[in-house]
Amino acid sequence: MNRLARPVGGIVLALFVAATVVAVPAHAVPATSITFTAPPIAKIGEYNMLTVSITSSDGVTQPEGGVVFRNQSGEIVGTAGTGRGTSVANSIATLPWWPTQQTSYIFTAQYNAAPGLSLTGSTTAAPISIIATPSGQNVSMSAPQMYLGVPATMTATVYPGTLQGSVGFTANGWGLGPSVPIINGGATFAFTPGSLGWQQFGVSFSSTNVAGAQGQVAQWVNVLPASMAPTTPVAMSSTSASSPTQGLLTKIPTKKPTKRPAKPSRR
Repeated sequence: MNRLARPVGGIVLALFVAATVVAVPAHAVPATSITFTAPPIAKIGEYNMLTVSITSSDGVTQPEGGVVFRNQSGEIVGTAGTGRGTSVANSIATLPWWPTQQTSYIFTAQYNAAPGLSLTGSTTAAPISIIATPSGQNVSMSAPQMYLGVPATMTATVYPGTLQGSVGFTANGWGLGPSVPIINGGATFAFTPGSLGWQQFGVSFSSTNVAGAQGQVAQWVNVLPASMAPTTPVAMSSTSASSPTQGLLTKIPTKKPTKRPAKPSRR
């Protein structure tokens, strides 16, 4: 009888151990997060970079794989593979893109883990809005052809037009006067060049209603002699019909030739 009781105890112990093993929870797959790190401004007509950062939650697994970039309509604009980021548990992915017009572009990104990698995928929590500007900054400038001693007007434009603040105009690194406040998205400055040749005119902007919105751009202009400035025709007045010469340039009188003396007669 005692011999029959021993196997029963062994079976009970085995069942207890098996139940304990089954009760151990499965290892959870680490999660990931993906965010945009691209600047919010791009330059029209040039390649710009859409950059995202992917991080794993366990702090030790590198998020290898690929990222799909989509536009506001959900269309795929491109894909990019991941590369080593700022730490072991971080990766980055970059996609070149080319804005063609002055507007706001909206993008989202989705990370897909590499096959066999124990990580979950992720999608950006919020889309990024990138405004494309002529200079790739919050401000751009326009300077006309200039002539020595002839007044010219430079123009600064801020993006978006709702920005407030002021701009400072410069010539060859020197300030041309006090700051000019932004009104309706822009500012102008009248300037009379005092020297000939290639010169660099610039503008710097600092916003007062959006933190971090600023910019500085420059433009080269070859200042030419005043004699090369195009002439502007004088417009005729409304009374020109009754007086054809009114409103026109005054004609310069010419000197009449001297009358030749009479040839003496021969006798």
